[in-house]
Amino acid sequence: MLLAVLLIGALTFQSCSKSNKSDTNTVTEQLKNNLQQGTWKVTSFVKEGIDSTIYLFNYNFSFEANNIVLCRDTANNIYNGTWSIRRIPSGDEDEDEDEHGIFFPIGNTITSIDNLEIVINFNYPTSLKRINNKWKLLNQRPTLIELKNYNGLNIVDTYLTLEKN
Repeated sequence: MLLAVLLIGALTFQSCSKSNKSDTNTVTEQLKNNLQQGTWKVTSFVKEGIDSTIYLFNYNFSFEANNIVLCRDTANNIYNGTWSIRRIPSGDEDEDEDEHGIFFPIGNTITSIDNLEIVINFNYPTSLKRINNKWKLLNQRPTLIELKNYNGLNIVDTYLTLEKN
């Protein structure tokens, strides 16, 4: 009897661990798929309380499957950059484990977006270098992605909002 209880408990615990890891992968995949569908524009860029959206307003971004982000300006110039999605491990968890905290609706499901970052890098022009950073995911919807960034003092100082065209 004791052996049966221990076996059931072990199986239940193991299935919960796999579920958490699967949830993390699902959220990452949903974000990746969302970014790769259509083109995006910056609708808000606020750094240290100053709205600098005007510097990025005339660009359309296309997040490609090979981690290349293409950016087209109003004069049809195209700039290449890179992008990736990564999960930041917190100090008290392994990289492979998921800690659920804040939940947001994605499609018709509710999933966790804790510890997800979008890393963006452009070499030129200067206006695009403004978004070079590791952006922590705040919110994701099919047509809206909200991000934040921390300064060297670990204080949020920049917000970036992307909306689908």
